[in-house]
Amino acid sequence: YQKIGINDGQSLISSSYEQRDIKMSVLFWGMNANDMKLAYDALQRFFISREAYWICFSDWPQRMYYVKAKQITPSYVGDRGYYCDVTFTDQIGLSRSVGTTTDFVVGFGNNQPVDRPNYVFSTSKFTVVNMSDVLVDPEKRGHSFKMTLKGSSSSDMTITNSTTNLSITRKGGWSGEWCLNGTNPELNGQPDGINTDHGIITLQKGNNDFIVTGFSGTITFDFPLWWLS
Repeated sequence: YQKIGINDGQSLISSSYEQRDIKMSVLFWGMNANDMKLAYDALQRFFISREAYWICFSDWPQRMYYVKAKQITPSYVGDRGYYCDVTFTDQIGLSRSVGTTTDFVVGFGNNQPVDRPNYVFSTSKFTVVNMSDVLVDPEKRGHSFKMTLKGSSSSDMTITNSTTNLSITRKGGWSGEWCLNGTNPELNGQPDGINTDHGIITLQKGNNDFIVTGFSGTITFDFPLWWLS
């Protein structure tokens, strides 16, 4: 927040989702006390890591969470078993689709319409559906995002998301494969930012209406989806 002049209150400058805890429970029953101790050691080795990793739950398999285990607290049951709560810290505060728009796991709660949206286009006007709960923003949020154009351009090319009023222009003709990888333009696998106006593309929640000029070929949008729960 920022105080502006003598305005009442403060103005929101930016916001982000906080880390959160996700808990799971483990129950072990073994042959004897030594078996129980070995099982607890194995549990720690499996979950404890200096690096974060992705996990899914069997009853919510279409989403994954980027976590680190921060606490494993056992409660022993006699000398043969234990009941254990494992607490993960969700590093991002959002869940991510398993796969991306080119091949994602369909599941309950994905905001998906009856007909699966298309993410490959060959016309100059089309609509990209962002089924996420949030804006897909590769610049400010670091979201993975690829817009790949296969074909050619004989003059300046412009791709505009008229919903967000953001665009990127590539100057001059080209042929082959041109890709906006996050915020980095590439032509046939080589950096191409020097030939652009350094524009960016984001995707608002829901429908995003695009207009493309100066290009002939196909455009593919490849990005993961993000949800609050």
